[in-house]
Amino acid sequence: MDWMQLTLETSKDQADFVSEILMGLGSISVTFSDTHDDAIFEPPVGETPLWQDTTISALFAEDVDQTHVQAMLLQLCKIEQSSFDL
Repeated sequence: MDWMQLTLETSKDQADFVSEILMGLGSISVTFSDTHDDAIFEPPVGETPLWQDTTISALFAEDVDQTHVQAMLLQLCKIEQSSFDL
């Protein structure tokens, strides 16, 4: 099965909310990474620190309604820029 990857940038304050929205829209996985490659080494146990500017990648089934996902991101999260790639 082929997957579509959605990529977008957000703030650390909004990253968890955006992740929940993406999962609710049918994403099978969501990954956080640093937009500026600032490393976080050995965070304290029980903590999951995020970067100030966070890039989110989410995998969707190939037949996902890309327009709907992007419209919901705009409506619910005010995210205007996102891109899908195969």
